[in-house]
Formats: sequence, structure tokens, C-alpha cells
Amino acid sequence: MGFTEIVKIEDVQLENAILLEGLPGVGNVGKLAATHIIEELNAKKCMEIYSSYFPPQVLIDDDGIVKLVNNELYYHCGEGKT
Repeated sequence: MGFTEIVKIEDVQLENAILLEGLPGVGNVGKLAATHIIEELNAKKCMEIYSSYFPPQVLIDDDGIVKLVNNELYYHCGEGKT
């Protein structure tokens, strides 16, 4: 039986939120676009999701540490909005 673990980094209450999703695909364009938007808006990470139902892959960071593939949720509050 598989597992799914949700790690809440920050408790966020959002109103009238818009979800923007960037998935890896051909040329990794969706993922790259989402990463660019996160960096440009200085969005904050609020959640990580780990699951055995994700593709069986790992990532190796710059320090050589192996990490499970995960989904990350970020948020950004626009001017005068939450």
C-alpha cells in the first residue's frame, strides 16, 4: 500500500486564490515557467507533498544529498490582497 505525506511549512489563509500549476513535460517548459514565476514574485513555500504514487525518482542537490521527488506549493499575496 502506498503513502502520501503532506508537510505544512506555513499555515496560510487565502481568499479568492488562483492556482498556477507547472508540470514537467516536453522540454520541462511548464516546470521552468512556474519556477521563474515563483522567483520573480518572491513567492513563499507553504507546503510539500511526498507520495509513493509519484514517479519513482530522486533528486541530488548541490551538496550531493538525495531527496525524494515531491510537489511544492507556493503562495504570493498581491497588493492589498491575501
